[in-house]
Amino acid sequence: MRVRKHGGSQHHLLGIRPGVRAERMIEGVRAGQGEGLETAVEVLRQK
Repeated sequence: MRVRKHGGSQHHLLGIRPGVRAERMIEGVRAGQGEGLETAVEVLRQK
């Protein structure tokens, strides 16, 4: 299945590139924190 964007350009194998980078840190993994979710909430609160 090939997926196209609304304009007809290729979407498959490309996906959506994130606009905000969220890194996982080993300390966060050990503590059971979700840095990605925390970053997303922080970005949404700024808007």
